[in-house]
Amino acid sequence: MLKFLVYVFLSLPYFLFSQQFPVKTYTIHDGLPQMQIMSTFLDSRGYLWVGTKFGIGKFNGQKFTNYPPIDGILGVETHEFAEDNEGNIYYNSLEYIGKFDGKKFSRVKSPSGEINSFTINNKNEIVAIINNQLYIQNDKDSLVAANWPILKGENCSTLSYHKSKNSYLMTLNDSELYAVTKNKLEKLYSQKEKGFMFFESSTGKNIIKNYTANSANYYFINDNLKVIPILKIVGQSIEVVNLMESNLFFVWQGIGYVLEKKSRKVTKVFTNNEMAVEVNASYNASGIWLCSEQGLKYIFTNGFKYFDKATNPYCWSVSEDKNHDIWFWNYGSPVKRWDGNQFHEEQKMIPTIQATTLKVQNRPQGTDINWWYFGGLLDKYGKQWHSYVSGPMLDDNSKYKVFLDKNPERSISFSLLEDTTRNLILSGSMKSIDII
Repeated sequence: MLKFLVYVFLSLPYFLFSQQFPVKTYTIHDGLPQMQIMSTFLDSRGYLWVGTKFGIGKFNGQKFTNYPPIDGILGVETHEFAEDNEGNIYYNSLEYIGKFDGKKFSRVKSPSGEINSFTINNKNEIVAIINNQLYIQNDKDSLVAANWPILKGENCSTLSYHKSKNSYLMTLNDSELYAVTKNKLEKLYSQKEKGFMFFESSTGKNIIKNYTANSANYYFINDNLKVIPILKIVGQSIEVVNLMESNLFFVWQGIGYVLEKKSRKVTKVFTNNEMAVEVNASYNASGIWLCSEQGLKYIFTNGFKYFDKATNPYCWSVSEDKNHDIWFWNYGSPVKRWDGNQFHEEQKMIPTIQATTLKVQNRPQGTDINWWYFGGLLDKYGKQWHSYVSGPMLDDNSKYKVFLDKNPERSISFSLLEDTTRNLILSGSMKSIDII
């Protein structure tokens, strides 16, 4: 079975492994209503809701259905989404909260002012912070002031609902995180000396980030309201302190990374020219949806991984040996072997090129032999065969052997096939099929 292909960034010493994930960008040409993405949300039906600076898009995996602004009901900008247990979708248009029941949009009754944040609790009630004060939906579907004595005089901002403890995670005074119920205020985290962020991922994990210009720390809140450290970053060194049950996208010094689930692998995804942000990301089994100023981004974390051109230029063939190492046969560049952790340039014996029919010659690796073509294979005996500029080549684990033909038009081996029944190797050249 092929090992996952992982790209190693030696400049980041605390990375165990690192590789690049494919990233797709959706733009207005793919059907988005607008390019500046403010929020994403995956609902219980599998639809992706996308908040932009000009309405909302709903993506079914193939196409977008767009909902432009509606005066007083659907605002120009949409910064948050939530879903109740009846499947209704709610959204934050900054000045009010709206509702979509699958057929029409409506507005939730609330006092005027800025909607800082909102969530939905296990009673199907909307809970919101408006003008930095807490409001709860009443039986008349209106948001009214909570007037909890424990919050008197507090300046509330970010809000999240913690289902397992039936409490609200709330940022107070811009630098302190509390678990809040009607009768209890429990401080979970405080950071007044550094920058502070608190956000919720769609996987249900509540993330804390504190940071300076040269350092950052990430934490998550577990089911028991314990603050667990995840990442410790100093300069370009990233240390994974604890493993996560799900992937985590984060941004550090303008570069986006993914901490892979149940792993210490950190993946560099893209640089700051992508302008992606770590808040309002949505996660599913195959990848991560991200907001950016340049369209909707999707990172394929459960698909193909790749190495860029600088790592393996002009790679025309990939094969696997009996040890499950991966070999990259690069046209015009040295052969590289991937052992699951790092690359090795092959230093085995490489053939001398002589126009002698079916004669095998060998010499140490030089600079004129790295001309590989398509379709390497591992035969039933565990030996590798490769398509080479001067004929089919066998790796017998001690040296390479090439089967040469004096006719130059028949010398290049473009592809290989094994006939396991008759113990034959077939090599396709420009003029014929050769049998070995």
